Amino acid sequence: MAEDPRRRADEIAALRLGIDLGMTLIDTAEMYADGGAEELVDEAIDGRREEVFLVTNPGVTPAQVALAWVLRQDGVCAIPQSSRPEHVRENRGDLDVGLTSRDFADLDRAFPPPCSKQPLALL
Repeated sequence: MAEDPRRRADEIAALRLGIDLGMTLIDTAEMYADGGAEELVDEAIDGRREEVFLVTNPGVTPAQVALAWVLRQDGVCAIPQSSRPEHVRENRGDLDVGLTSRDFADLDRAFPPPCSKQPLALL
């Protein structure tokens, strides 16, 4: 993303469509495209910042953010499936994710609890 100027309009359109479809977790970091990805994301979410949750920690996956959030909830136990060594390492990486109170508030806003019983989703 943001590595080919000819694709910029398509990439912005894709990000905006994703937000429209409820895909509100966006992974970006200064290291992607030498900072170009963050600029592209900034343009794509202009006027919509409150609708998205940005993951900006380099090397942190959305799954690690989700697991880090779950593990910091009172009375909740996570049992992540790990059948490959690289997945075990990824799961362990969630302990290094430093979620701030703002991150928690953004996640709670982006992913509110359901109003009724829902089947559990697998990540």
